[in-house]
Amino acid sequence: MGYLRCRKKQDDIPIGSRLVGSLVFALYWLFPTILTNLFGAFRCTEPLGEEGKRYLWSDLSVACYEKGHEGGAIISGILLAGYLILAPLGIIYITHWNRDKLHDKTYRTMFGFLINGFSEGHEWWEVVVTLRKVCITALLVFVED
Repeated sequence: MGYLRCRKKQDDIPIGSRLVGSLVFALYWLFPTILTNLFGAFRCTEPLGEEGKRYLWSDLSVACYEKGHEGGAIISGILLAGYLILAPLGIIYITHWNRDKLHDKTYRTMFGFLINGFSEGHEWWEVVVTLRKVCITALLVFVED
């Protein structure tokens, strides 16, 4: 009987809200991995004995910023810029512009994982956490030893 009561209480949250929440969670969870791969398109190295010639760190058969790498670098740059702009803007939209909805049950189902750890009025701090993730990821990709 208790299970049925719990099940009924969950059913008043629309499936669309649950799907949006799952999608946002997945994108947020994959954020560092996506950044690592996009930053990796710009990480070049100079092999020993070849002065002035730089190759892609992840594939030493690809010369950096020459034919074959330019297209991928442009696409990665566009995706990186879009991701670095859209992710913080999305969090600002969720936490600041919709702050009147932060206590709504459906809204919390979708975005609660972003805001549950912050005290009321400080939910926007998640943007700072996201930018910190960007900096740490960039450092890990580009700084050697």
